[in-house]
Amino acid sequence: MASIEFNPNFGDLSSTGTKNVTETLKDRRGWVEDRNHKWNYKRTAYFNLSSYDGTAASVDANEKETVFFLMSVNNFSGPNAIGKGFSGGYLTAFHDDYTTNKDIRRLKPKFDSATISVNGAGDILNAYIREVTVNFTVYTQDDLDKVEESFFLPGARAKVSYGWLGFTNDDNLKGELEIRIVNFGFTMGNDGSYSCNIKGLTPGYFLDSQTAAVAPNLTTEEKKITGGTGESSEVASLPQSIINMALQAFGDKPDAQPKIDVLGQMTETYRAYSGGGGTSVGSYTFYKTIMMSKDESDTNWWPNVDTRIHPYYFISFWDLLAIIQEKIPAAQRTFEFSSDNADLEIIHQHWPDVSNDYHVNGSADPRKFILPGRYAIYDDPNNATVTGAGHNKQAADLYEFISNILINVNVINAIYKEIFKEGEKMEDPHFTPKTITLLTKISRQINRVTGGLVDIQIIKSDDTNTNKYILFNKQAVQKNKPPQAPPTTEMFRTLAENSIVKGVDLSSDFDVDLMMLMSISKVKDGEAAIGPIKATYPSTRTAKLSDIKPRDGSTTYRAKITKIGEGAKKTKLAMVRDGIDDAVVASLADAYRKGFTMLSNASSGTKHTSGTSPVLPFYLKLGITIDGVDNIGFLEPITIDRLPKTFQQTNTSVRFLVTGLEHTFDENGNWDTKIDTAMKIGV
Repeated sequence: MASIEFNPNFGDLSSTGTKNVTETLKDRRGWVEDRNHKWNYKRTAYFNLSSYDGTAASVDANEKETVFFLMSVNNFSGPNAIGKGFSGGYLTAFHDDYTTNKDIRRLKPKFDSATISVNGAGDILNAYIREVTVNFTVYTQDDLDKVEESFFLPGARAKVSYGWLGFTNDDNLKGELEIRIVNFGFTMGNDGSYSCNIKGLTPGYFLDSQTAAVAPNLTTEEKKITGGTGESSEVASLPQSIINMALQAFGDKPDAQPKIDVLGQMTETYRAYSGGGGTSVGSYTFYKTIMMSKDESDTNWWPNVDTRIHPYYFISFWDLLAIIQEKIPAAQRTFEFSSDNADLEIIHQHWPDVSNDYHVNGSADPRKFILPGRYAIYDDPNNATVTGAGHNKQAADLYEFISNILINVNVINAIYKEIFKEGEKMEDPHFTPKTITLLTKISRQINRVTGGLVDIQIIKSDDTNTNKYILFNKQAVQKNKPPQAPPTTEMFRTLAENSIVKGVDLSSDFDVDLMMLMSISKVKDGEAAIGPIKATYPSTRTAKLSDIKPRDGSTTYRAKITKIGEGAKKTKLAMVRDGIDDAVVASLADAYRKGFTMLSNASSGTKHTSGTSPVLPFYLKLGITIDGVDNIGFLEPITIDRLPKTFQQTNTSVRFLVTGLEHTFDENGNWDTKIDTAMKIGV
């Protein structure tokens, strides 16, 4: 199981082969400076495209393979691979066997160009999926038919291999990828040749293939709950099935009158299930709590009961993931939580001068999400009407992990419907909600109602199982695995005798929204974090930043943070007793977010390093082009020597982190690698 490192040294994530990529680049600089004859005057890159036979015995074990893959034919492998160098002279580039190709003395398929790209700037997931485009020319109808049989099939498997001829002893100077064909096409030239192109993705793209549409098996009684008709229904969506399971687990019906003991008090019950493939038996835990709305006009189903009283049913994130994948054999399940508890922790944010500040952290909307452990308390434990650890006794007993976050079953249903409507807009009759979309939307809502306290991300699990992904809390990873020292940065010199740089570009990517976010008024209101900026720019340029005070007239951010914290605590501990509505939830969520931002803004004298905004993406992009090299890792830091002083590595709070790579190949034996980075300001 993989563990993400957000602050790697250059080379940490690069090579598991014969040499670290840092040493490879060091050797290359030496070859350039010493005018090495082999590298400087004889280097030639190769690129080969090979096909796979879809009839492999292992196909049956992977139900996620497309049926088109089973139809593919292995016409291009070994000496027949497209791009393979010809030996024996010029004539070997032509067909010469009439029995296999009627167009003798016509050229064999010829490689033209290729691009391999990866871009993780928008989403961590993308950093583990490579997109490969290959252009080649076919000169005969017979060869075009063979290309169609091998490559013009969505989901067909192919292999690309590339590298520098004569440098095969260094794994960073060569590479090999297995891809699945996604798109293809050709244009015809005046001479009747076919300019073909294929586009493929590395197998990680199967991440998007698992749907959240397969409902678990329901009992007869659970089926009857659907629609409240009392008649058994064989059809229920995944979220509706979960709702039915929850209601039946408590013996409730959609129009049942709730039993009220103590507002907000939580009970739990279990529902048995047989594991995926029927190989094991276990149970899902459902939770129920009664809460009151502040809205006097709110209505419910129950007569003779305060119309503002509502029951809420929950299931843990862990059990939700299990239900979604219940019918998938364990070996083929795509998603799982990190096995490292340190990656699952909910990191407590300490509010200065706020007694029992754990009351300030948590979910701003306990109707939708309830965080486990101490964050589950929404009433004063000393209140005579509350026993034990507070109203959510069961939730308070759970470990403070993101896998134990309780999710309202109706929230799951609402998000599912939202995803389905997005599919309807595409007018796609084959659309089914994807698990990754459901998990992502749930995670974003949790992030919002916790003010950024919880930031659930999904990442590729390991290199041996390209179709397994794990969920973890980004805040926990950053907190539990901080850099012990500033990461080692790879310096690219541009005018030196040993320079290996072929091109450099720097650009910004600001927009009006970001400019408004960083306005002085936003800083005064605690909406924007300027701590990272103050640490980056010298005091001679930031003297006036220290003059920006909170708008309420407080002399320090600490006083403002304390005020926000006390107000948030008071609101949270009164939510169950006084009732909840969307306005209260929005106010509390904003207080969380603002407080965490201001924790990052606190002056150095307060020694506060917490908060959920310790760094600032500054949206400067640095690009460097060099001769081809493989195995440069995601988020590894680089820089160049000719930059404004503020952006140079002498200031250790500034780093350019690798967010994307693009390898380009052409028929003349050239291989260039473009390294794309984004500037990061902060520790």
